[in-house]
Amino acid sequence: MMSKKFLRLTPPRGISEMDDVRWGRTLAHELGHYVFWLGDEYMDWRGNSYYWDYITCDDFACYPERDVYYAAPDSVMKNDWVWSELSTPKDYEEFHKYLNNTYGDWKPYTTDQWGNTTRTNENSDEVDPGIWHSSAWETVYKILTGDNLKIKACIPQKDFNVKGSIPCSMKTLVLENKIYLDFTPTSEFTPKTGPYTGVSYFMEVIWG
Repeated sequence: MMSKKFLRLTPPRGISEMDDVRWGRTLAHELGHYVFWLGDEYMDWRGNSYYWDYITCDDFACYPERDVYYAAPDSVMKNDWVWSELSTPKDYEEFHKYLNNTYGDWKPYTTDQWGNTTRTNENSDEVDPGIWHSSAWETVYKILTGDNLKIKACIPQKDFNVKGSIPCSMKTLVLENKIYLDFTPTSEFTPKTGPYTGVSYFMEVIWG
């Protein structure tokens, strides 16, 4: 559940509350988690923030490594107050190349959306959303076109009207959307959207 009012500590910093268009953009980000099981793209799959936790130290001082944050896919799942689109395969091709050049291996540093690179879904008939190993656009494509796609989901155990955190238990959901889409999001895929069709913009218009 989103707060009616909250403080954002990463740029652009500020306070947002209901009736503010930025609140609607944040809601779009949260819907990415809870409708399409998308992961965050502002942190790696181990939970380290690209903005706050990548610290480099020398003999005189420690300083944050902002380059990783700026190299990560520019998307609604990274910073919803700045970007409105979903990440694409091309975004990850470029980000993983950057991580390889910087660290020698991209796997330990890729996003929460891509997921834990030490695990796979290959030996199970249930998909763990924590290891999609794909961009957000590819993930949404899998869900929309899925036929008997089994998702491990944490289902709330309490009424949403109850204040405080809501415990959940892992259940299997079977998705049978089977929506036909006449494209496949490959590395050459460019979303056919403009400045007025992004996920966050849609939420901004509806809310504002």
